[in-house]
Amino acid sequence: MELPDGKGYLGYAVYGAAPSPHRIPIVYHTGTPGCRLNSRTMHAWGQSQGITFIALERPGYGISTWHKSSILEHTQNAIYLVEEHLGYRKYDVYGVSGGGPYALAHAYCAGRSAVRGTAIMCGATPPDAPRLGQSFARWWWEMMITFHPPLNRPEAVRICRNMKLRREKNPTQEEKLKYLVEDESYKQGVDGYLYDYSYFNQNWGFRLEDIDANPIIMYYGEHDTDTPVSGAHYIKKRIKAARLKVFEGADHHGVQDNVWDLLRELRKLA
Repeated sequence: MELPDGKGYLGYAVYGAAPSPHRIPIVYHTGTPGCRLNSRTMHAWGQSQGITFIALERPGYGISTWHKSSILEHTQNAIYLVEEHLGYRKYDVYGVSGGGPYALAHAYCAGRSAVRGTAIMCGATPPDAPRLGQSFARWWWEMMITFHPPLNRPEAVRICRNMKLRREKNPTQEEKLKYLVEDESYKQGVDGYLYDYSYFNQNWGFRLEDIDANPIIMYYGEHDTDTPVSGAHYIKKRIKAARLKVFEGADHHGVQDNVWDLLRELRKLA
């Protein structure tokens, strides 16, 4: 979709059940890095459940035009796509990891009238939230990116190169999909990734206390060292509609095994 402000295009993909004005879709804000192809893993499940997924890309990922943005600016473009371009007036929102701030911003900007419910899976937390439980390596990388993304471009390029070198020579179907998503996410380079990281470690542009939303369901892992549960408790205390479930023994990736339970719970909010 061409952006209304003329800055380029916002990439998206539709998976799961065939789009219909009679369905309430799930708008999917992917993790960091990520692209519209992330939701391919949800296609079969969406078809079986009669659910349409609309997966959005942020600037610099996949086919979305790279430009400097912000959490609120991208969210307003996402709302335009869903409500004006695609014509949906009621929908659910789902954000995972780096997509968590965008899902919360979506609930904030679109409000109760449009967003029926919001689901957050191990979402990134605000910069003023506690980091108790986060690894030092993760914290240091986030701080380095936040204060000057271009300086970290060589390191991000090195990470991408090493990621490709570690790939299996005879990958499974699941691994092939993972590699496809990685290649698509980085095909414009690493700036989308670097600035995406920097945005959710800066002021988000809105206060959590000002989110007047329908229920917000959050799943976090007890032993997540990327997006620690201490930050999730911080969010829960500030959003009246927020519900938090913590999974014992789960880390950042392990908690995501509960994605189908989270999405089922989201759909029960009807």
